[in-house]
Amino acid sequence: MVRFLMSALAGTVVASGLLMTGLWLWGAFEPVADGPTAHRVDLVSESQRSDLAELFDEGQDGLLPRRATLPSMDEIPALELPARQARGFVQVEYVIDANGRVTGERVVQTTHPGVYEEQALERVRARRFSPPPDGARPQRMTEIVDFQVPAPE
Repeated sequence: MVRFLMSALAGTVVASGLLMTGLWLWGAFEPVADGPTAHRVDLVSESQRSDLAELFDEGQDGLLPRRATLPSMDEIPALELPARQARGFVQVEYVIDANGRVTGERVVQTTHPGVYEEQALERVRARRFSPPPDGARPQRMTEIVDFQVPAPE
């Protein structure tokens, strides 16, 4: 009975070792990159496409198009993207100085980072306020600038 258990244990260890080695060779234990990854896509020029067509056409009895039938790059229609409407906001914080001018403006948050901040800051900089009463401290204000970009027709 002890001999059977020892044989079963040895067989299990050998099988587990072979399985782990196979998984390691297959790359199952490699670290996974965080998030989606992008692969480089190279466009093929017209001359490269023609060379590939000639390469694959040899010995294929004309199943693939010959060089003369490939369209030029100018004949390929441009990719049309659907028109899209954008809306959102930019939250701007600023100070009104003793002359009623806007100073120290900065973007606090936005729905589309890197797109509409400069336009929102320009709009806030153009505002003028009545000067605060004498001796009053400058006022810190926060304003939300809404925007809507209609879809092109």
